Amino acid sequence: MGIEPTTSAWKAGVLPLNYTRISILDNQNLQNIIHETVWSRVKETIERHDKGYNCAQSVACTYADLVGLDEATMFKVTEGLGKGMGGTLATCGALSGACVLAGMKRSTGNLETPDSKLETYKLAEEIVNKFQEQCHSLVCRELKGMDTGKVLTPCPDCIMNAARIAEEVLDLKA
Repeated sequence: MGIEPTTSAWKAGVLPLNYTRISILDNQNLQNIIHETVWSRVKETIERHDKGYNCAQSVACTYADLVGLDEATMFKVTEGLGKGMGGTLATCGALSGACVLAGMKRSTGNLETPDSKLETYKLAEEIVNKFQEQCHSLVCRELKGMDTGKVLTPCPDCIMNAARIAEEVLDLKA
């Protein structure tokens, strides 16, 4: 077992304090650390990514049940958003997945008179701004340092940051 808890320990609702892992990412504040210690699905996003989910799927599928969608449908909906939107290395997939969650959380789904766009845009804008602040770019190509050789934020950190931000902004709790 070493210093890390077993997989079953991480799945527990609350970890004993001696197993509480605090990892500080660039510009991560104490509130995020405390939130992740108490309740979070951030670790699940990385487990999904390790299984082959793209960055958008890793974020959005983790919270699908909290926004009224089954995971398989969310997986399909976000499949084209990976690797910077369809492999173009444009907008970060993890960020896109978090913005999909904003729409699912806030939209009224009113097809006759769309009435929730502005509120959804506000949530998405807050997600985007916080992501930009923490990751230093919104663009997959820049985040990966493909043109400069300097990685701004690696994919796993983008995924975790997008998940933490979505949890906070959208108040995603089981």
